[in-house]
Amino acid sequence: MKMNWGAGLVVSFIVFAAAILAMVFVSMNKEVNLVSDDYYEQELRHQDQIESAQRSDLLAEQPSVGVSAAILTLKLPRVFSADNTSGTLTFYRPADHKKDFVVALRLDSGNTQVVPTGSLQKGLWRLKVRWRDQNQSYYHEEPIVIQ
Repeated sequence: MKMNWGAGLVVSFIVFAAAILAMVFVSMNKEVNLVSDDYYEQELRHQDQIESAQRSDLLAEQPSVGVSAAILTLKLPRVFSADNTSGTLTFYRPADHKKDFVVALRLDSGNTQVVPTGSLQKGLWRLKVRWRDQNQSYYHEEPIVIQ
């Protein structure tokens, strides 16, 4: 059976329309993960974060992060007093923002905080440390790998 060019054109159009509808259906059902739900508000506070990171970079002694078997150890420089320092540790998971969580900064007398990592999913995390001491804010970010 021979098909004329008009019928071929109609069949091509129907196949094209079906492909477009399938693409729209798949796109509408795909979950889109933003880096953060409140990214606009975070962008407005970005300059403060830049200044806090610069202040942190100017410290003579830098914060240190160590990850071992099931614990993460954060040590802040000795210039800070555990009594006057407050802040947060944000565990940011680039692969899935739903796994992100925040821990309050509670330093011991040696300016150290230990966080258990046994329940964390293995892989890459970004530790974001924000702290405040004597009306100055500081920010330090470091990638960590949980194994």
